[in-house]
Amino acid sequence: MNPPRLDENGPGSWRLSGDLDLAGVGALANEAARIARTTSPSSIDLSGIGRMDSAALALLLECKRLANASGNPLQLRGAPRQLQSIAALYGIEGLLEFRNDE
Repeated sequence: MNPPRLDENGPGSWRLSGDLDLAGVGALANEAARIARTTSPSSIDLSGIGRMDSAALALLLECKRLANASGNPLQLRGAPRQLQSIAALYGIEGLLEFRNDE
């Protein structure tokens, strides 16, 4: 098991890595919510995500919701193909707006 981490890459830039399953997301949810509300994140790099399930989508949707409510649009970059597929399966890829241009 690879525990999830959310590390700052620079001002407003974060990197999410590790396994994002139900157990991992639970451990990370409060930190991610705090960051989305208080530090004005502009982007999260998702390329370091390992194993994942639908709990990863819940975490990302909540981060986007909190950031948008704070007036800080959040870009999700480098989403692994598996994460994109899970989002498409649930019909929420448009809500997450993955960007893969970096």
